[in-house]
Amino acid sequence: MRAVDTWVRHPTLSDLATSFGFEEPRGALPDLLRALDDWSLEHWDSRRGGERQTATDTRMYTPQQLALISRAEQDLGMQGGSQPTAGVYDLVAVLGGAWLAPLRRCEYARDALDGRNAEHVALLGSGRALLDGEAEVVAAYARHATNEFDLIVAAAAATFGIDTGRELSEFSTDDPDPRNRSLVRQFHSPRLGVPIAALWAPTSRPGHRANTADTVRFLARVHTPAPGSRVLVVTSPHFVTFQHADVVRDYGLAHCAIVETIGFPTTWHERPVPPHHTLQEIRSAVRSMRNLVEVVACR
Repeated sequence: MRAVDTWVRHPTLSDLATSFGFEEPRGALPDLLRALDDWSLEHWDSRRGGERQTATDTRMYTPQQLALISRAEQDLGMQGGSQPTAGVYDLVAVLGGAWLAPLRRCEYARDALDGRNAEHVALLGSGRALLDGEAEVVAAYARHATNEFDLIVAAAAATFGIDTGRELSEFSTDDPDPRNRSLVRQFHSPRLGVPIAALWAPTSRPGHRANTADTVRFLARVHTPAPGSRVLVVTSPHFVTFQHADVVRDYGLAHCAIVETIGFPTTWHERPVPPHHTLQEIRSAVRSMRNLVEVVACR
């Protein structure tokens, strides 16, 4: 938990939270995470239960706050661009997402594997329906997509050269609500020379789409790692910290796997990340770390 403690007590995060009125409590790591999580729900949560891509923000930021938000991206691990540290991975997991994120993540996974070996590749997705305007943006690589699962499969086809019309096997459960369905499609990538599994994870929260934790738990059911397995997770830069904590909690700790998480460089984004999105993902990281610390405390 040393890394969590170092992150949450980073001077930049402390200065940023203070600039918005947070009063840091005295106490142990769980106390700080609990206080910051509860406080950030009111001050940094722009989603309000919706999708992060549709979150809006009308507040005015001071020059100091904008400078601290920019510095936080650098100091809190939200700029991406890091390279894998190992030469061989038992599993590379590419997390699904919205808009162009699945394509960028697959492209970065492909680049990261150049000169490295992977035994398996997993594509994690869900039945989340495309957002308004999303179909037009993704048409260049996923013309027929209707949901998040379709996006990650199409991104893999464009990047890894899989033939989506020639799958090796398929397992599925049906449900009238796509958020409750599960689906696994197995492919082979001639470019990577490894099997690729595309996963449509069911939600654990009735009425909501599957989140990162749901997809990771479903991955553990489909691909249970041996103790000591090395797992490389690939995502977007602003999601690295919170999704790393989620994967460590629900995959690494549960199966004694070694988890490493990287994100594509922020320069790959089509436009700058708005300040409220950065604050939202800092809050996501705080919440995920709080959940991780609580799980560790119970072990």
